[in-house]
Amino acid sequence: MSKSKKKRVSHKKLVVKKKKITEKPAEITIPKLKLNEFITRHMGPEAIMVISELQKRRNVSEFTLAEKLKISINQFRNIIYKLDSFNLVSYTRRKDKQKGWYVYYWTFYPERLEKLYWWMKKKKLEHLKKRLELEQTGSFYICPNKCIRVSSSEGMELSFRCNECGKILVEDKTNALKNLTKEILGLEEELKQSNQSA
Repeated sequence: MSKSKKKRVSHKKLVVKKKKITEKPAEITIPKLKLNEFITRHMGPEAIMVISELQKRRNVSEFTLAEKLKISINQFRNIIYKLDSFNLVSYTRRKDKQKGWYVYYWTFYPERLEKLYWWMKKKKLEHLKKRLELEQTGSFYICPNKCIRVSSSEGMELSFRCNECGKILVEDKTNALKNLTKEILGLEEELKQSNQSA
């Protein structure tokens, strides 16, 4: 082979097709029932179906997702913005060359949902412990019709009368302490079992 032929061969360009990245996001380890209760309470029941769809792949068009879920694009956006407010999703924006508008491609981060779940559990535990401390040190009064429940100082301000129905407030001797203690122990156990101790 001559030198000139070698030169021509070495200058040929290689064409490599770029593959679209559609890797699946990481799996969530929290039991499905608990996670669904958490999502419903904080983001609404519709968020479950959006998260379920987003878990299958990354960078999915909002129009594709809305169509797959059989909801309008506005309904989808309302749900996805809730997820975005909790920093559970991110997007990339691309301009549609034919129509001229921007299309958003969404990715869900399950590890962020896990962190949020445990962070909120710890915050709830802190709140319950403070409430338990208040219950142990103070006395509370309740309306017989269960309109209100107030501390003794608030009761004095109201002359121990319910500001809703006018009935005389009675000392609350319910199982508030027992219920709070039970809830705290349950949360502590859940955090301990998942190595998320507060």
